[in-house]
Amino acid sequence: CHWVVGGPYCDTTFAEPADGGGEEWAGPFDDYESAKMEWSRRAWSTVDDAMCRYRIEKLVKGEHPKSLSRKSGSGGGRA
Repeated sequence: CHWVVGGPYCDTTFAEPADGGGEEWAGPFDDYESAKMEWSRRAWSTVDDAMCRYRIEKLVKGEHPKSLSRKSGSGGGRA
Protein backbone atom coordinates (compact mmCIF):
# COMPACT_ATOMS: atom_id res chain seq x y z
CA CYS A 1 0.00 0.00 0.00
CA HIS A 2 1.07 3.57 -0.64
CA TRP A 3 1.05 6.57 1.67
CA VAL A 4 1.58 10.28 1.08
CA VAL A 5 3.97 11.62 3.72
CA GLY A 6 5.24 15.08 4.55
CA GLY A 7 4.15 18.54 5.55
CA PRO A 8 6.01 21.57 6.87
CA TYR A 9 9.62 21.17 8.02
CA CYS A 10 11.99 23.27 10.14
CA ASP A 11 14.27 24.03 7.19
CA THR A 12 15.03 22.94 3.65
CA THR A 13 17.01 19.88 4.72
CA PHE A 14 13.56 18.35 5.36
CA ALA A 15 15.02 16.33 8.22
CA GLU A 16 12.83 17.61 11.09
CA PRO A 17 9.09 18.36 10.94
CA ALA A 18 8.17 21.90 11.97
CA ASP A 19 6.89 22.75 15.43
CA GLY A 20 8.09 19.44 16.85
CA GLY A 21 5.14 17.67 15.26
CA GLY A 22 5.36 14.53 13.21
CA GLU A 23 5.00 14.12 9.51
CA GLU A 24 1.48 13.94 8.09
CA TRP A 25 0.53 10.51 6.73
CA ALA A 26 -2.38 10.27 4.25
CA GLY A 27 -3.61 6.90 3.07
CA PRO A 28 -3.41 4.07 2.60
CA PHE A 29 -3.92 4.04 -1.17
CA ASP A 30 -4.28 0.76 -3.04
CA ASP A 31 -2.10 1.82 -5.95
CA TYR A 32 0.60 4.31 -6.85
CA GLU A 33 -1.65 6.33 -9.17
CA SER A 34 -4.17 7.00 -6.39
CA ALA A 35 -1.38 8.05 -4.05
CA LYS A 36 0.09 10.26 -6.76
CA MET A 37 -3.21 12.10 -7.14
CA GLU A 38 -3.23 12.89 -3.40
CA TRP A 39 0.46 13.77 -3.45
CA SER A 40 -0.20 16.17 -6.34
CA ARG A 41 -3.09 17.82 -4.50
CA ARG A 42 -0.99 18.35 -1.36
CA ALA A 43 2.19 19.36 -3.19
CA TRP A 44 0.43 21.93 -5.38
CA SER A 45 -1.45 23.38 -2.41
CA THR A 46 1.92 24.18 -0.81
CA VAL A 47 3.94 24.96 -3.95
CA ASP A 48 4.88 28.44 -2.66
CA ASP A 49 6.13 27.14 0.70
CA ALA A 50 9.83 26.27 0.35
CA MET A 51 9.82 24.40 3.67
CA CYS A 52 6.93 22.08 2.87
CA ARG A 53 7.47 18.80 1.08
CA TYR A 54 5.54 15.59 0.35
CA ARG A 55 6.64 12.18 -0.88
CA ILE A 56 5.07 8.78 -1.59
CA GLU A 57 6.08 5.84 0.61
CA LYS A 58 5.31 2.23 -0.29
CA LEU A 59 4.82 0.00 2.74
CA VAL A 60 4.42 -3.73 3.01
CA LYS A 61 0.79 -4.71 3.44
CA GLY A 62 -0.05 -4.69 7.13
CA GLU A 63 2.88 -2.43 8.04
CA HIS A 64 1.62 0.56 9.99
CA PRO A 65 3.27 3.90 9.15
CA LYS A 66 3.13 5.28 12.68
CA SER A 67 5.49 2.52 13.84
CA LEU A 68 8.19 3.64 11.39
CA SER A 69 10.76 6.35 11.77
CA ARG A 70 11.51 8.56 8.78
CA LYS A 71 13.37 6.43 6.27
CA SER A 72 16.77 7.75 5.26
CA GLY A 73 17.24 8.14 1.56
CA SER A 74 13.52 8.03 0.90
CA GLY A 75 13.87 11.09 -1.24
CA GLY A 76 11.26 13.64 -0.68
CA GLY A 77 10.28 16.39 -2.93
CA ARG A 78 7.82 16.28 -5.66
CA ALA A 79 7.54 12.88 -7.39
